[in-house]
Amino acid sequence: MMSKEFIIRNLEKLLQEFPMIKVSYQLDESTETHFIEVLPKSFFEAYDDNFINAQNEIILKFIKLYPQESLAFVTEDDLFEVDNACFVKAGQLYEESYSVEWLGNEIG
Repeated sequence: MMSKEFIIRNLEKLLQEFPMIKVSYQLDESTETHFIEVLPKSFFEAYDDNFINAQNEIILKFIKLYPQESLAFVTEDDLFEVDNACFVKAGQLYEESYSVEWLGNEIG
């Protein structure tokens, strides 16, 4: 199994276990670094033990199977921004909060 396939399969499992998140996956082929953005930021930074364990399990399996490649979990406003995702999927309970700016006045 290729690393990209491994990651997508595990992201599908992660979304089943945590349906309130959205994931975006991007591969930087020049450095063989895989980036997974998790939203919402509030969930990612909440340090939920179950999510941390699931995330660590993915990372440890990835390192064992693909030692020449790197994997990083990020969220919005991190130094790295996922801007060219090859896989994006939201869990069934994910709700995007949004606001609309209208001539400088925030609505929503």
